Amino acid sequence: NYQAQYPAIKKWFSATENWDSDRVYQGSLMVYGWMPGILEGRKKTDDCLNPQSASKIANLLNAGPQSAEKDELWSFVNKSFVGTSKFLHFWKPGQFAIWDSHVARALSTGRVTREKDIENLEVVKNYQKLMREKANCDPDEMRANEYALFRYGQNLGKGDRSTK
Repeated sequence: NYQAQYPAIKKWFSATENWDSDRVYQGSLMVYGWMPGILEGRKKTDDCLNPQSASKIANLLNAGPQSAEKDELWSFVNKSFVGTSKFLHFWKPGQFAIWDSHVARALSTGRVTREKDIENLEVVKNYQKLMREKANCDPDEMRANEYALFRYGQNLGKGDRSTK
């Protein structure tokens, strides 16, 4: 299902030119439906995506990929770089690679921790820069490289629960 659903989600994101808070919610829900977990939706706390923060994210998306330099853009999907990287990948597939624990494991070739390796903005931004350079911003090359890292990290982690 993971591979089969990918093109449909990519198509929905590419059809979105003008972002608003509702489209941010829809995209976030779609991405979280594609991955395990529960999206923290329209709660009225600073820790969750809410109408005010969704509007702010929509403005950043409308500003273009350079808005990714803003730290606040990086954790709006459940305050997670993993969820947000998936959203950003679908938004601009040639600019953002998908980031998760398997990719982090592949790059560290071993055990990873959420705080140090997975939810570390500096690590995530360095990974994004490296992937753009290696793939020359080609969406298909980006996805192929990311998926190879994902599979390698998945195999490294068989039976390892250190990221939980």
